[in-house]
Amino acid sequence: MFGKKDEDIKVLDKCEWFKIPLVVFEKKIDIVEKAKQDAANNDFIGSTVTEGEIRQLAEDYKNKNQEAGQDFFFDLENQCQIIDANIEKSRDTFSNILKRARSDFGTIKSNFKSILKNLLDQKIQNKQILDTFKLNHHRNQFAKIASTQSFIFMFVMFIVLASVEIITNRILIGGVVTGGVNEGLIVSVIIAVVNVILTALIGYFVVKHIHNTELMRRNLAKIVLAVWVPVVIIYMNWCVGALRVLGQQATQKALSVRRSSVSTEQADKLQPEPVNINEVLRESLQPWDVDKWDLTGVLLVLIGISFAVASLVKAYLIDDTYPNYGKLSRAYVKAKNAIKDKCDEMRNESAELRLDCLAQKNELKAALDENIKDFWEYTNNIQKEGDSYEKIMKANHEKVFHILKEYRSVAREHLNAKNREIPDRFAEEINFYSDDDLNCEKIFAVSMHYHYDDLPRKEKTGLLTKKLMDSNTYVEEEINELAQKMNNDTTEIQKEYDI
Repeated sequence: MFGKKDEDIKVLDKCEWFKIPLVVFEKKIDIVEKAKQDAANNDFIGSTVTEGEIRQLAEDYKNKNQEAGQDFFFDLENQCQIIDANIEKSRDTFSNILKRARSDFGTIKSNFKSILKNLLDQKIQNKQILDTFKLNHHRNQFAKIASTQSFIFMFVMFIVLASVEIITNRILIGGVVTGGVNEGLIVSVIIAVVNVILTALIGYFVVKHIHNTELMRRNLAKIVLAVWVPVVIIYMNWCVGALRVLGQQATQKALSVRRSSVSTEQADKLQPEPVNINEVLRESLQPWDVDKWDLTGVLLVLIGISFAVASLVKAYLIDDTYPNYGKLSRAYVKAKNAIKDKCDEMRNESAELRLDCLAQKNELKAALDENIKDFWEYTNNIQKEGDSYEKIMKANHEKVFHILKEYRSVAREHLNAKNREIPDRFAEEINFYSDDDLNCEKIFAVSMHYHYDDLPRKEKTGLLTKKLMDSNTYVEEEINELAQKMNNDTTEIQKEYDI
């Protein structure tokens, strides 16, 4: 991934340099003994085998260190080049993020335009239907549209009213009929369904038509309302109250008869017994003939009528009082809001696209910031290990020269003892390594482009940081411009379709 280290290359912090093991080598070739043998054999006409071994030792360790250094410095050079190139092309890389974002926005805009066109067609169609309806039915004011929450509230209200009426009637009527609360429950459910549910349906689907411009529908609605209110709402609930009163009176009358036929002591122990509902049902159908109404009966009548009126009025008023006007208006408003919601959705997706673009930019910048830190470490390692190479090579040279001096010293001593001529080369000082061999910048020249001292390293790192900051500033400005463009385009699209 761009901005990351090359995972295939293991970058080492320290190079493994090779130092000549002086003592081990001296014991291995036995410098003293070899010098004695060479002096005894007077083998100094040319370079001796031992001198050749010493030179070879110097050559071997030079080659080992140069091979180790080549690999080590090549890896660091390669990583530095990658980082340098990454920073150099950071603006282009940031620009690629912008290109993708612009392309994605183009796709978003195209998709939303297609959807909005369909929504606009639906909105125009609903508007035409609504306008035709308003014209035909003489509607000048906009409908009082009921929200989903209003419908839910209405349904909950109906459930509560029906439940309260069922519970009340079950207890009050069940207490005076032979079937008890079970028979009272059956009567209560029937009354609640008619009183609340059917009355609400009449209010929603029938009563609204009293405003209908069609004469037949309007008259039919008035007839239904004229029948339903007195017959169902008033008369039925009046009968329910009468049923309770008559049942209570029949129970008390039967109790009086039973008490009159027994002693006073036994009469006190007698309790009222429920009556058969059929015995009082026919009389309850004529509630105007019922005398001596008690509070319970009046309460049942008032509860029933008030619940029925509440259900009728609530269903009539919800979603406008004119039939279908609220439904058609709601369809139009829904289509209109769908366009607005879709434009808001487009605006949100555009905002998410901007945030995603910023996140990619920030992730890339963070990786490049780490690259710059790595660059400092890599170049520092190049300098540090370059110095180490030179120190190791100089130390190796001194060790090899020390071995050679010891060899010559022993040989000279034995040659003098035998009065033999000392070779002229013993007086010469040999350099096993050239100045170039000891100079890391020359010996590893192909991998020393990033060999810096502290000040040049600081300058180079500062230059990389500035380039990255310039690229970052550039892309942030471009992202802001893109965000503004997306906002402007979304606004224009909303104006185009939200009409």
